[in-house]
Amino acid sequence: MPVAAALDWSAHLATTALALRALPGDRAAELSDAALAASLLIDLDHVPLAPAMLRGADLPRPRPHTLLTPLALAAAGRRGAAFGTAAHLARDLFNGPGVALAWPVHGRDVRLPVALEAAVLAALVALAAAAGADE
Repeated sequence: MPVAAALDWSAHLATTALALRALPGDRAAELSDAALAASLLIDLDHVPLAPAMLRGADLPRPRPHTLLTPLALAAAGRRGAAFGTAAHLARDLFNGPGVALAWPVHGRDVRLPVALEAAVLAALVALAAAAGADE
């Protein structure tokens, strides 16, 4: 589990950094520190579940892993944290049990095909390259 967690956190950081790099202009600079931190901090909600996960339990993601979290952060004026948690959730849509996006309205997990993840990442790379060319 520690190795899987380290790989997962690295992937969340890389995905968030790529999404930030794809933003136009100087927007990434104002969001980056909070976004990168939030892309990892949202996983603190897994800590109470760790004993069950170590025993191999197949659990849904904790409820802060919903659209409500980045929406609440954005409403509170925490745009960087909202961006980071949204990037985290976007990556979670393609692995594990998915994400209960509409909780508390609906608790059904949404999971998207991995082929779509590849297309999204390719689009982010293209946008990041274009943003870099504009500098």
